[in-house]
Amino acid sequence: MFRQIRSLAACSALMLCTILTMISSAEAGQICLNVEARKGWQNFNIPPLRLSDFSISGDWTVEVGTYPDVDFRGYAGGADAQITRQRSTKLRRGYPNGMLLVDIGRGIVSANIFARQLKKAAAARSRVGGRYRFRINEVDAALGDNSGAIRICLMTP
Repeated sequence: MFRQIRSLAACSALMLCTILTMISSAEAGQICLNVEARKGWQNFNIPPLRLSDFSISGDWTVEVGTYPDVDFRGYAGGADAQITRQRSTKLRRGYPNGMLLVDIGRGIVSANIFARQLKKAAAARSRVGGRYRFRINEVDAALGDNSGAIRICLMTP
């Protein structure tokens, strides 16, 4: 019985060391995710890492040749209103057309809220990670004429 307990403790310690090694290796550098405008929800499993900085770059459009490319914040003001009148294809009505949507497991938030959360985590050098889903704010049936991608990079110390 004592040998089994000691063997179990050694195995648990080894598993913990393996997990810590995996986390450490995930923290060396950066992890980047590409979210494509022509796809619906895109799943990403981000390993636990201590965040030191982040970037969100790239651009996309909800209709090639008709509307200009925009960044992760989507179309603003009059352009958003015009697209809504002409197409009415928003997935989430409270957010602009073309905005990056993020499902953080506790509901869908705008890219602006997600960026604020990342900024706060980076300033505190907090750990982030888990299962995230990303997409453009447009219904699946309207994705075929989209173009572009948004790139999210998470940097570690």
